[in-house]
Formats: sequence, C-alpha cells, structure tokens
Amino acid sequence: MNRALKRRQEKRTKKGAETQQLTTKNTGLSATQLKTLSELMIKARKVYDAGDKPLAEKYCMQILALHPSNADAYNLLGGVALSASKYEKARQLFVKAIELAPDTDSLYVNYGIALKFLELHEQSLAVFDHALKLSPKNVEAMNNRGSSLITLGRFDEARVCFETALKLDPTYTKPLLNLGGMTKHTKENENTKTLLSYETRPKKLSVDNEINLQFALGKCHEDLGNFEESMSRYVKANSLKRQQLNYDMAPVLKNFSALKNTLVAGPWTEEVGVGCPSDVPVFIVGMSRSGSTLVEQILDSHSEVFGAGELTVADKSFAKLKLLKGIIPTDPEARNAVCSNFTKRGEFYIEQVQKRAPNARRIVDKMLFNFKQVGLLHLILPNAKIIHCKRNPIDTCLSNFKILFASNMDFTYDFEELGRYYLAYKELMDHWETIFPNKILTVEYEDVVQDVEGQAKRIIEHCDLSWEEGCLDFYKSKRAVHTASATQVRQPIYNSSVGKWQRYGDAINPLIDALKPILD
Repeated sequence: MNRALKRRQEKRTKKGAETQQLTTKNTGLSATQLKTLSELMIKARKVYDAGDKPLAEKYCMQILALHPSNADAYNLLGGVALSASKYEKARQLFVKAIELAPDTDSLYVNYGIALKFLELHEQSLAVFDHALKLSPKNVEAMNNRGSSLITLGRFDEARVCFETALKLDPTYTKPLLNLGGMTKHTKENENTKTLLSYETRPKKLSVDNEINLQFALGKCHEDLGNFEESMSRYVKANSLKRQQLNYDMAPVLKNFSALKNTLVAGPWTEEVGVGCPSDVPVFIVGMSRSGSTLVEQILDSHSEVFGAGELTVADKSFAKLKLLKGIIPTDPEARNAVCSNFTKRGEFYIEQVQKRAPNARRIVDKMLFNFKQVGLLHLILPNAKIIHCKRNPIDTCLSNFKILFASNMDFTYDFEELGRYYLAYKELMDHWETIFPNKILTVEYEDVVQDVEGQAKRIIEHCDLSWEEGCLDFYKSKRAVHTASATQVRQPIYNSSVGKWQRYGDAINPLIDALKPILD
C-alpha cells in the first residue's frame, strides 16, 4: 500500500463535495446559519490539512449538527477515518457523502480508495470506472484504476491507465512511480525516457508530486546502474516525505518495551485450555520487505489454504484488553473470567476471518505488525501457526527506504529512525522466540532464494499440511496482491535483491551506524 495514496486522498477531501451548492432554499437554513456553516467548513479543512484530524472531526460534527445532509462534512470525516486506518468506517462515510452528492466524481475516487484498503479490489475497480464516467479526465481516478488492476495482476491494462493519466496531466507524477514499479527501466524504454525528461523540466511541482518523482527517479537510476544518483534521489524523496510527517518514535519504542516487560516468561506460556482452540489461523509477521508476500503466495498456492492479506482483525480482537500481573490468575473464579475473555476474543477473530473463506483449513493473516502481538495471539489463539519472515537487516531497511508506503510506516523515511525501529523489532521478536521456543517458524529470505522447494516444504509442514507440488508455482497465482511486492511475486524466484546494499557505499552509512549493535 502506498502512503502517498492517502496523501492524495486527504487533499481530495478538501474538494470532495464542493459541487453541492448550499442555499437557504435547499437547506432550510438562514443566511446567518449558512455563513456559520461556511466558516466551520473553512476551519475544518484548514486543520485537516495541517494534520489535526481530531479537531477537523470536531468541526465536521458541528457542521452536521447544523446541516445533517452536508456531503462535504461526511467526505472530510471519511478522510479522517482513512488516515486513522479505520477503513470500514471511511467506506461508510464516503457512501453517505455519495448519497448526498451522487454526481461528484472525486467522492467516488475516495470511496474506491477505501475499498482498496479493505482489499475489495474488484469493487474498487468498478467505483473508479464510475468516477471516470462522470469525469473522463479525472487523473486520480485513472491512476487508482491502474493501481487496482496491478493488484489484480492485470498489468497491461494498468500500464495503459498510468500512461493515460500522465498524458492527461504531466504534473501529476504518481503514474511515473507506478510505471517504474511494474518493470525494469532501460535506456531504450519510452517510459524511462519520459521519466528522465522530468530532470530538466523547469516547471515546479507540488511537494507530493515532487516526492513521487524523486522516488520514481531513484528506482530508474537504480535500474540503469547509476547507484550514486539513485541513492541521492531516494534520500531527497525521503527527506521531503519526512518533513510532512508529525512522527515521534518515542511512544512506539515505549510500547515495544511495555509488551516485552509485561508478557514475560512464566507459567502462562504453558497453560493448556486457554483461548479459542481453532488451528485455522496462520500469522505471518516481521518487517515489511522481508519476503513475507512470497511466503504467503507459497501458502495460498496450497489447495487447503486461503491467503487473506493484511487483516486488522487481530487489533480489534485485543481492543480494551487489560492484562493482570502474572497474566492468568490462580484464583479459580478470577481465572475462569480471564480465560473466558481470552476465548471470546479468539472466537471473535475466527468468526471474522472465516467469513472470507468458510471452507479453508488454514487462513493466512499477513498483517506484519502482528509481530508486536505474538504473546497476545498465543493467549487467544494458542493453536495458531506463526511464521516470522526475516532478511538481512541492511537489505530489509534499505528496501523499506526505497518505498513510498500507504500507512503506518512513518519510521521508514529516515535512516536513523529506520535503524532504531529495526533494533526494537528484533529485540521484541527475540523475546517472543525465547519464551515460545517451539511456536514460531523463522523463514530467512536468503534461504528461500537459495532453496525455494526446501523452504516451501518447511512452511507447509509447519502448518500441518500435506505437501503439494503446486506450492512451487506460487508466481502463477491469480489472487489479488495488495503490497509493494505485487509485481515481484508473480515472477519466479530471483536473487537480485540479496546484498543490494553493498552497491551504495558511504551513502547508507547512517543506516549501518544505526544497525551496528546487531551487525556481525
């Protein structure tokens, strides 16, 4: 998921339903009330754009109290929900806005983006098509249509969408980034020539479009073997992106420490009969860009497995959970209450994921951030399988640095912060692997590249499944893949990503310095 997608959506929420003309006649409001309404919306958009989503939400609720049929307010609230990763809520709010202003094309773009985050890709494609019927020159609808097609593996159609979007508005550079992600740049390629022409264009771009362009040029020069120039572009892109973010790593690291210090080794790790006994879930955890999509594709190629993608169900299962000292009390009454709570939360998880594949023997949840929740997952789903995807730490971090993400990846836009986050992640995973020595299967990306069949058999065996030769044909899968690896996993195994960091020399020293405590 590309984080810039959210940024573009946030800007659309300021335009969203402005075609809904409000008058005293169609609202029943007085001229004074209409003026108040206008002032509130100006304030809401201003604080929203400044990043104060809670205050924007407050203003929107005041608008709706005065004018319950205000499409602008529902659209802006949808943007607030989307920025908070509340995708279903965002979807509902955009639907409400569309009901109130059904001919506004930008609302359908927002709605389609919410569907993409919900991994409802066929539906999102239909919504973008509708937006283009309303406004054939809507470049954001065209670009997002291409993005949905990539997710569905329809690359030729996607390429046409991106090229069309560029022709409609050459200053809208997201298609350049998307085109570069689909293929390897060569000097003879027309899209490569188009991209490189931007290096000498005098016209100034918006910050978001400049960020997209710099990431695209980073990938281009990397493909062409210009590694010094490539890293220069990536550094510029990340620096611009980091300046947009109000991110503080301290609370994140504090949360990691709290989990490690609360869920310490103890009798609770060996308790029997606690939690929901289902063995349906398989959790893939780890850092992004560590080979996790490849592992999911291998599993999904098995006839008894359904790859569900990146689910948020686990977080919902842990909502308002409070742990007692010792985790599981010895007092019978208190113990029964705590264990019953864990069981209900596990049953909730199973109920939600089985809606996606009722007959699957295993359902794979590839929400990588669940690495933080391994201890809690054990309490509510003790028989779930957990697979930890790992890769060389420098390669992992560098690969993250080169991607413009969709959400929850604010730590990736600065080498030092990225290194610190990786250290904290590793420390937490080492903790889980210590207190659950036989529960977690670690899969090294480099090992998969060297011996895909051997590692695939390990993965299938860990999930208590019989081997199927089709698991080696993972790249032929037609399932939707909604990650930065969408194009790579539709190709046979390649080893060109192993040890790539060595090409960049001193340019990545800040990252290496940050990772020094764990480097050999």
